[in-house]
Amino acid sequence: MSVEALEAVAAIDEGLLEDITPKLLGKYPNTYCFTKAVAEEAVRKFGEGMPICIVRPSIVVSTYEEPVRGWTDSMYGPAGLMIGIGTGVLRTMYIDLEKQADMVPVDLVVNAVLAATWHTAKRFRENQTSDIPIYNFVSGAQNPQTWGSFMDLNQKHGIDKPTTKAVWYYGLTPTSSYGLFLVLNLFLHYLPACAVDAFCALTGRKRVMLQFYNKVIHLAKILFYFTMQEWRFTDHGVRAMWGALDADDRVVFPFNIAEMSWDYHAETFLVGLRVYLVKDDLSTLPEARKKWTRLYYLHQSVKLVTLGLLLNLAYIILRCLVRTVFG
Repeated sequence: MSVEALEAVAAIDEGLLEDITPKLLGKYPNTYCFTKAVAEEAVRKFGEGMPICIVRPSIVVSTYEEPVRGWTDSMYGPAGLMIGIGTGVLRTMYIDLEKQADMVPVDLVVNAVLAATWHTAKRFRENQTSDIPIYNFVSGAQNPQTWGSFMDLNQKHGIDKPTTKAVWYYGLTPTSSYGLFLVLNLFLHYLPACAVDAFCALTGRKRVMLQFYNKVIHLAKILFYFTMQEWRFTDHGVRAMWGALDADDRVVFPFNIAEMSWDYHAETFLVGLRVYLVKDDLSTLPEARKKWTRLYYLHQSVKLVTLGLLLNLAYIILRCLVRTVFG
């Protein structure tokens, strides 16, 4: 969509705009991706002949080093996914664990943006070119990880750092089958939510779980587009930019994805979510671990009871079949 067309759309009534948004989005999964594409189009059209560039980061996650490890202020993307899993709220997810999870730490993104302004101005001054350089700041080209390895690393470093706000023990059943996801979503999310709301109704309390899970699944569905697909990006511009920095600037503005460690990043990823998003200070960790232990045994008990009920049901059905067949 052109910038002029977008300006015309901005004058449309909000109710009508809601109705036509799916058609406006076209191939884009959401308004966030759409508006980024429109912004790039505006830069290409009106920025020609100026020392200007476009930096395209992939999924931006918490900090790697600066200003502190693990800092974030966004509930969206992988952060929201891991909070849902870590608090025991999210029990299943439509995700292909073999697909590439292309994400980059926010402090490395900031350093890359700062370096890109210098690199672009330097090239413009030397070459006087009207080309607008594009820097794909991605991890997949030099330091890839899959959704499976991302979750494994966070489980490895986060399982002993639970939050006091957990409602159930960790237990995610991922699936790349949408049909199976719908079944698991029914049994692991909606039926328990209905049971809790029914109990609240009987005891005169406010029913919130079903409404809450509707919001959780809505947020999860935003991720489906990214957890079930992968893209292969090149980052030649970013590599050239890193190569142009001298040794001192590389220390001040580190953004070399090839040198970072996802294991090191995962050490503080969940801790950062716990402190900065869940607002659960690390001083509550002893209390949280006690609660986590109670939830673990409760989780195992529910699994045993469920298994017993299923076996009993299977026995009843089998006995009825035998009686029907053999009289």
